[in-house]
Amino acid sequence: ALCVAWPDVHVEEVEARVDGTLVWPPRGSAGFGYDPMFLPEGHDRTFGEMTSLEKHGLPPLGLGLSHRARAFVKLAEICLDQR
Repeated sequence: ALCVAWPDVHVEEVEARVDGTLVWPPRGSAGFGYDPMFLPEGHDRTFGEMTSLEKHGLPPLGLGLSHRARAFVKLAEICLDQR
């Protein structure tokens, strides 16, 4: 979840998620926590096997797969559309 509080007291809040499954045994050493066990839907590598750029980076350089990347995209779209 992300939130921006504007000086005029207007607040924008967004949430994002990524669906997938847990795998065993864990694969990869990148990331932290559940990353080596989390296989995002539609992919054959766990977050632990992907680089930070692949998980969090936005296209064209990254895949924008993480819930953080997706939340930032949503927030940017809302904030830029407000102008």
